[in-house]
Amino acid sequence: MSARSRLLSLIAVVALGFGQSAFATTVHPTYTGPQIDFTLIQETTQTPAFGPPDGEPLFGAPTGVGNSLQFFPTAFSAVGGAGSFDDTHSLLQVEMESLNPTFDTIDIINITEFGDALISGPGGTAATAIFLRMSGTITITETTAGAINETFNWSGTFNVGTPAGAGAAFFDYTTNLGNTNWSGTASIDVGALLATKGIFDGATKAVLTYNDQIQAFSEATTSATVNKKAATGPGVIIEVIPEPTTGLLLAGGLIALGIRARTPRV
Repeated sequence: MSARSRLLSLIAVVALGFGQSAFATTVHPTYTGPQIDFTLIQETTQTPAFGPPDGEPLFGAPTGVGNSLQFFPTAFSAVGGAGSFDDTHSLLQVEMESLNPTFDTIDIINITEFGDALISGPGGTAATAIFLRMSGTITITETTAGAINETFNWSGTFNVGTPAGAGAAFFDYTTNLGNTNWSGTASIDVGALLATKGIFDGATKAVLTYNDQIQAFSEATTSATVNKKAATGPGVIIEVIPEPTTGLLLAGGLIALGIRARTPRV
């Protein structure tokens, strides 16, 4: 078995136990945007599968901008050197609710994260590597028709590396030696997910869970470091894109018809 195959097998074993143990939970302040209310914002640093324990919080308290939460993590990193491995991950939860369910529903949730990595040292192989994962669930708890309880899985994609499972990527010494900037994205189409269950009412309240994990693997003469952060601006952005409800569109149409009816003919 090659070094890369052994490393991927180790990653697969770690992924099976993802998020099963954790430290204390940090609760962040709520934020009310123009159309969306963000509550129950909390994160729990997960116990690492290998490497030293990580401090909490990793995401840190968000800044609210429009209908989005922006996080500026400074300690969300994994470092492997001289043959060591490091695993760092956290579970973030956010409840989001339409402030005006008669007019707006939760249509799209976009998640974007940024980071950098450094792989260095002489004589490295595919056993010196970086692993990235972003995935989770979205639970719809209310629609315009009332309370429901429907949960869906989601996962992201990355601009570097090769797929290493749902919402995960892997890159190594042989292809990414030196400095690398990376980003991950996920777009959750809430309306489309509800439609798969035969539900065509708009979502007005939902709970997002966000599993975020990074790992670094090194050999005796190499090092690997990966950080979740941006050179400038936020390192993680969670944005909700609302959609006008049928009622609002109907009201707008009636208003337009009324204006047209009152317009004097020439």
